[in-house]
Amino acid sequence: MTGFIMHDPERLQNLEESHSREYYSALFKQRQAKSSSGDELCPLLTYFDIQQIIDEVNNQLQEDNNKVGALAAVNRALSNCSVEETLIALQHPALHLSSLLCLQDSLHYYQLLKVVCEAKCKMLGDSGAELWLEDIQEVVQAVVRHARHAAAAAHTLTTLNKALAARDSRTLAKLLRSQDFSYLHVKESHIPDIIAMLDKEYEKRKTLGDFCPWILDTLADGSKVYLNVTEGFHQWESPGEELECRICYLTHQDVSQAVSSLRQQEDYNTQLDHMITRLQARARGYLTRKRLHQQQKAAVIIQSWWHMVRARKIYTMYCAGLRLSEPYVITLQRAVRAWLHRRRLNVLTQHFTKHVGQVVAVQRAWRAHKARQDLHALTHQANPPLPVIHRFIHLLHLSPSDLDEEFRLQRVKSDIVKTIRHTHQLELEVDQLDIKIGLLVHNRITLQDVLPADKENMNPNIPDTRTKKNKKSSRDTLKFGSMRSQKGLKALKKESREKLLGYQHLFYLLQTQPRYLATLIFALPPGKTTKFIENVIFTLHNYGANDRDNYLLLKLFKTALEEEIRCKVLRLSDIVSGNPMVVKMIVSFNRRGAGQASLRDMLGPLIHKVLSDSNMQINTNPVEIYKSWINQLEMNSGQTSGLPYSVNQDQALQYPEVQKRLTQAITKLKEVTLSFCDQITNNRDLIPYAMLYMARVMRAALQRRFPHIAEKEILKVVGNLVYYRYINSAIVAPDAYDIVTVAPDEKLNNNQRRNLASIAKILQFAASKKGFGDEASHLKCLNPFIVECHERFKVFFRECCEVEEPEVVYNVTRYSEATLIVRPTIYISVQEICETHQLLLDNEEILAPDSEDPLHTLLTELGERPSVHALVGETVETETGALGRMEVCLALTNRFEVNEATDDKEPKDPNRIFTRTKQMLVDIIQCVEGEVVGELVSGPTLPEQEEKYRSIIVTRGQQEHRAKLNHTTLNLSSSFLGDSRVSLHEVKTRLSHNLRRLENQGVTTRTDNHQALLNAIAADIVNQRHHRIRRKTELQKMVTTANQLENKKVFYEEKLKSYHTYLKTCLTNIAARNKNVHQPWNKQGGSERGRCKQTIKYTAAKLIEKGVLLAVEDLPDSQQKNLLFEITPLPTAGFFHVQARFMGVPMENVEIDIQELLQLQYEGVSVKKMFSKVKINVNLLLHLVNSKFYSKKK
Repeated sequence: MTGFIMHDPERLQNLEESHSREYYSALFKQRQAKSSSGDELCPLLTYFDIQQIIDEVNNQLQEDNNKVGALAAVNRALSNCSVEETLIALQHPALHLSSLLCLQDSLHYYQLLKVVCEAKCKMLGDSGAELWLEDIQEVVQAVVRHARHAAAAAHTLTTLNKALAARDSRTLAKLLRSQDFSYLHVKESHIPDIIAMLDKEYEKRKTLGDFCPWILDTLADGSKVYLNVTEGFHQWESPGEELECRICYLTHQDVSQAVSSLRQQEDYNTQLDHMITRLQARARGYLTRKRLHQQQKAAVIIQSWWHMVRARKIYTMYCAGLRLSEPYVITLQRAVRAWLHRRRLNVLTQHFTKHVGQVVAVQRAWRAHKARQDLHALTHQANPPLPVIHRFIHLLHLSPSDLDEEFRLQRVKSDIVKTIRHTHQLELEVDQLDIKIGLLVHNRITLQDVLPADKENMNPNIPDTRTKKNKKSSRDTLKFGSMRSQKGLKALKKESREKLLGYQHLFYLLQTQPRYLATLIFALPPGKTTKFIENVIFTLHNYGANDRDNYLLLKLFKTALEEEIRCKVLRLSDIVSGNPMVVKMIVSFNRRGAGQASLRDMLGPLIHKVLSDSNMQINTNPVEIYKSWINQLEMNSGQTSGLPYSVNQDQALQYPEVQKRLTQAITKLKEVTLSFCDQITNNRDLIPYAMLYMARVMRAALQRRFPHIAEKEILKVVGNLVYYRYINSAIVAPDAYDIVTVAPDEKLNNNQRRNLASIAKILQFAASKKGFGDEASHLKCLNPFIVECHERFKVFFRECCEVEEPEVVYNVTRYSEATLIVRPTIYISVQEICETHQLLLDNEEILAPDSEDPLHTLLTELGERPSVHALVGETVETETGALGRMEVCLALTNRFEVNEATDDKEPKDPNRIFTRTKQMLVDIIQCVEGEVVGELVSGPTLPEQEEKYRSIIVTRGQQEHRAKLNHTTLNLSSSFLGDSRVSLHEVKTRLSHNLRRLENQGVTTRTDNHQALLNAIAADIVNQRHHRIRRKTELQKMVTTANQLENKKVFYEEKLKSYHTYLKTCLTNIAARNKNVHQPWNKQGGSERGRCKQTIKYTAAKLIEKGVLLAVEDLPDSQQKNLLFEITPLPTAGFFHVQARFMGVPMENVEIDIQELLQLQYEGVSVKKMFSKVKINVNLLLHLVNSKFYSKKK
């Protein structure tokens, strides 16, 4: 293979002849992988595969060569005994160690590498042994650990000696309790003595002489490091002559020696006390035993002799009696045993006869126990055995009720799809009729422009006094009066309507597909149009006005929150300490309407109780309590108290009155806080569902983002959302959030706000499990209470996350959109439409990276961003701000509705062989018994087994026939029809062949009894019940959806009928000014077609002069006066008959419909062909018809 490649190097690039072996190995592995993957299109390696493998091999070999060169440089630097060269060699990019290296530790790298190299030479017995990559990586990691330990030791010793120098006992005690001295296991009671010993040793060393800041320390592996205890750093080089000075600073050995000496003294005292106690106990025991022994010895000797005599006498008499009565005893015992045995048998027989029911129950219970064991093995065991599967294989059978439900479900789905298509067609017809009616109404309005011209031209008796210029102006007004330009989004023009439909489709897509807005939120720079995006989102969802809007808004929040946590949250504290935009929008949404009412119902009574209690004083500040007490004393006595006015916290706590009042405040605070905690945790149902669902989404997203974090920490973050961001503010400022009603001339006093703030603070501490420390030591007594409340909050937050999906709460299915009778509408300003359009254009590639995304289609059809004036239809001189605030009602529609509704096909099975094999194995298990799959396949086929298989096939044939009668199909394996015409023996042969194919593919193996197939069958059995439940639930939803769709179809049919009626009325009203226009003709002279009195006649020359006729093909200009056009209204309103005559001879005729002309005008078509040769101006022809037939004549 490699020889062939090397002989044809022109087609392949970067070939190296020295790499041929590596090319062959990589190509062989890729060929095997491609063959085993089952690629039926092209199992061979392509040119691109070969070129890619060659490039990968070259890159890998180049990287390996770089690593070898870097290792050689390191070993060369070690042999040269150069520290600088060693560090430079370690920084080689191929070793990937640059991020771990530190210039300060360069000597230690060299020392450890030297030691490892010497050890390796000694171990291998080769003086030229070199270090490998693993050796160097271990040394670098060891140096990192050593540097970390040395820095920690320097910091600890610096803190220790500075505290000893400053006589800071508190810092020393905190240091001894810290993790740095945890290995000494210092007891709390020993800390004062240890501090005294250390202080004494420090004072002793201070008097010895010069101070040396350096201390030599030895690490765990024996490495020497020099610690500077004055500046808190370390180095590996010796500081030189400074070490010869006397060291007055204490080290770890001094602390360990102090702890050890104190512990030895304590152990010595304990041992001494124990020895004295044991000595006293032994002395007292010896005296007691000596006294009792003197009295007991004689009594024991006498009693033992007497007992011996009596026992010998009784034993002798008993043996003599037994020898005399031995034959009689044997006979009696035999008879008694026989009688007892017969009695037991009779009792047992009577018992079983009497308790037959209990025996049957016991047997039934035993069988049930075995069945439960088998069921547990089927559902919980990783690899259920074949006998267990054989016991439950009958559960895969389709019962008649299953078939009926399945047939009904398929029929309902088919009816739903048909109804959706029919309803969609009705909607299109209604929209078309709506346009036609609008055009007719608009044409009726334009008649107002025709009337002035009619009044000027109708009466021939009025002399024409206008000048030539005025006549031309009047003719222009007549000609174009009905075509007043209409602009804007709501204009009755095809272009405007397409623009309106485009925006309706666009905002429907943004509303129902949350990924676009969720991505747009994070695509914008921080702080840019944040408020605008929030307003657009709430406007697009009508601020959650109904269940549909709430559902879509929750889906948007879920997508955005998951995206923000996945991309922007690096630590759990980012959500708590930061201000995520999505969380702000969630809280803002839930504080509107029902959310605010929920807070009022939950917290209102308790807050009213706190505010109405004028005697409640919850003040936990000792200084403020002290000042309040002084003021009260002086106010009551009228004299100075004689106490200082300025005190700190510790001084204030020394007064008993302050302690008393503080205790009362803490007691009251705990009482009120507990009532708030109970009220919140017991009323989860009062919290809006949207907030609860967002809590569930946040917990799930955080668990995926931080799988190693404990649940309690994640629940704290959830509590920050539910309590701190949603509930806490309502407690702190109830008047601002309308929890309580405060008169305009009133406001909460400072005492009331302090009480509420104190309660909210304790609740916040409880939600986040945060206690009081040394900065508020007088409040440490509240920490147990905070922990107790936190446990309640933790349960409460967990319950908040246990809610159902929005699809269940709002009863949403994939057909819900199709059942809406009234299209969803939004009211959005023109400025918001323009800016949203621009944002989507600017971030189109980010929002829709897929070229087939429907957003590209909609934005392409809408084109560039229009101006506000273009959407409103006003001139540029109009003020832009006022126009931008104008609101537009958009009836949102789905452009891709039919395709989505009819896409109901199930995906094909990607592994047909596995499915066919599983189906055949199920059939064989039902007919053949065995312990392993091999026995089922290789064993002989008995006649009764063939009969069982034949009955299975007959049953399936009946089911398939029923399915055809119900115009549906069963979801069975594709092997069903093929296997129904073969015997069981042939099925076994085919199964054996498929098992070998699956084994060659690596899907199953014979060694584990083809357990993959058995596991798949077990999963089908277990899921059968869940499938029935899902099918029943889906059937109920489908029936409800079908009823809703039927109501929608009836609604649109009635609407279509009413539109037809209204259209006829509009056509009738067009001729309201001249009621004789569409009257039936009066036939004269027996002619087939009579002349209507309303017929008008124009020559081609006259129509060309009016501009109605543009050109007549193949007609010279001199003959235009001989071509006559007669326009006659037909009896049907809106229809006219046009007859063309050339020199009086009828040539051609055609019927025109005013609705067709209006439709052409709506579509912007200004020229229309008649008689295949005549071109007319549509707008002027409409004007002519309106002025001659539908204007009221005098």
